[in-house]
Amino acid sequence: MTQLLEKKNGDVESLLQKEAASLDKTGSTGSGVESETQFDHQKTSKELVGGDGGGLENGLDHRLEHGMDSNLDSDPHGLDHEPDGGDSSEGGDEGSNGPESHRPNISYSREYLLILVIISAQLMTQASVAQGLSIGREIGLHFNTTDAGQLSWYVAGFSLTAGTFIVSSGRLGEIYGHKNLFVIGYAWLFVFTLIAGISSYSNSSIFFSVCRGLQGLGCAILLPNGLAIFGMLYPAGSRKNIVFALFGAVAPGGFVLGAIFSTLLAKHRWDFTFYVGSIVCFLLTIAAYVIIPNYENKSNHDRQPFDILGALTGIGGLMLFNVAWNQGPVVGWSDPYVYILLILGVLLFVAFGIVETRVSHPLVPVSTMKSSTILILTAVACGWACFGIWLYYTWQLFTVLRQQTPLLAAVEMLPALFGGFLASGAAAFLFPRIPVSVLMAMALVGFCVPSILLATNRVHETYWAASFVATVIAPFGKCFGDLPPAAWALPQTPLCSASQSGLDCGGSNNCVFYVSNFVAGMDISFPAATILLSLSVPKESQGIAASLVATVVNYAISIGLGIAGTVVRYTTPGTDEQSLLNAVRYSAYLGIGLSSLGLIFALIAVWQDRKNLSRPH
Repeated sequence: MTQLLEKKNGDVESLLQKEAASLDKTGSTGSGVESETQFDHQKTSKELVGGDGGGLENGLDHRLEHGMDSNLDSDPHGLDHEPDGGDSSEGGDEGSNGPESHRPNISYSREYLLILVIISAQLMTQASVAQGLSIGREIGLHFNTTDAGQLSWYVAGFSLTAGTFIVSSGRLGEIYGHKNLFVIGYAWLFVFTLIAGISSYSNSSIFFSVCRGLQGLGCAILLPNGLAIFGMLYPAGSRKNIVFALFGAVAPGGFVLGAIFSTLLAKHRWDFTFYVGSIVCFLLTIAAYVIIPNYENKSNHDRQPFDILGALTGIGGLMLFNVAWNQGPVVGWSDPYVYILLILGVLLFVAFGIVETRVSHPLVPVSTMKSSTILILTAVACGWACFGIWLYYTWQLFTVLRQQTPLLAAVEMLPALFGGFLASGAAAFLFPRIPVSVLMAMALVGFCVPSILLATNRVHETYWAASFVATVIAPFGKCFGDLPPAAWALPQTPLCSASQSGLDCGGSNNCVFYVSNFVAGMDISFPAATILLSLSVPKESQGIAASLVATVVNYAISIGLGIAGTVVRYTTPGTDEQSLLNAVRYSAYLGIGLSSLGLIFALIAVWQDRKNLSRPH
């Protein structure tokens, strides 16, 4: 430890000497400029030594304990290193110290457009989820089908591909360029959103479900590469916190807006919502190509090989595991093919773990993961599973038990939009001031409280008594909860036992699972997780960091809904009002248990942090 600290001290002293030399050069330009430069120099020095207190040694130790020392090793310029390839011709105060060094080397107007284009990937993902969930019954009527199994795939098909291909898409972005993959993602989403609308003329529900799955693949390409672009363009600092917080903040709004516009357009023709969505994606494709700077200049010799065997075993395991938990609540776990798929999925996961420890360039660097990272990821998984259950069964409470229209149910979710932005702002403010493990514990409380309110809710109780409060609080779980792992969120597979027990999810619990994603945008956990993992991996591995968290979030939601569906199927299979209310309450109890388990993991992480900080050096 002493040798490592001495090495870090030498790196920092060297950097400070360079800064001092630059001060001497700028001294002749005037006292005003000199004073400002000295202030920036002092601020940079304070950041490098770990904050406001503790001295140089304690500051460096703090960074070491949080797994961020690799950034100093790999980046001789420290935290204020600017990404290569910025478009300096666009203006802005390029090359200055202080706050300017924490933003891309582009003009402010272009930076704001870049942020808008990238966070729109999250917004369009959640809006696409809402397309299948909010008007699933209308689409089924068009195709002359009311079978819950077929209707469920309007959402499940999207979630299956959106969650399964995230890690591979992030890795491809590291090889071929995150901007290239991001543009391809928007183009792909444009094409298959358009085809999904045109499928109304095919009279084939299966073809429409396939189109939905291909839509999800576009989102799987967009999310990790968009987050990786943020991670590479923004060094550690307040601006990085803000952009990651904004990425999480738009998730609830994307789902709400998607649900509202889908239900409004469906009053005329349901395929109009897909035509409008395709137009938006087309415009975003052009905007992404023009606005995002070409900051990556990798030659063919610099590209690392793609882990094909890891991709095959990982994707195969994710898909089989997903389908098993999706179908189990629908057809029953006594059906042999369900548990056979589950066993095969587990075996492929084991094979994936073995492969990743033996290849030179793994998809997921399993061997280098720290125990604190695993604790936080586990806590995030528990929290998001709880949130997915809460969101899905809250939707069921609104539309089934209270007999509300999908449009009214979507409007009643509007407080989540404002709560999401508030939570994201709080997350951005608290990130540099409170340990991530503490924020994660706060997030788990935010996940748990809405489930408690749902469990005690009554069918004919006024919306303002509990449902409104829960909808406002829920985004705080996501915002703080995603905090630790590393910025990745996205929806996934649902549960489908509600249909069997009488709950009408517009086709399936899968639909609800998707809703869960929408609010799952709970905005604190997302940016927190994103930032932590982003800082814990080398700059060139930002795509993998984002991909890993997004996969964890998606599958946590999916499996949580699958477990809840199983509980409902075997404990309260009736279709009367009391049985349906019991289904909502029993699932809420499960959510409370999951969030409490996650809170335990988060508290263990808090204890580890305090233990490491108090350890003598």
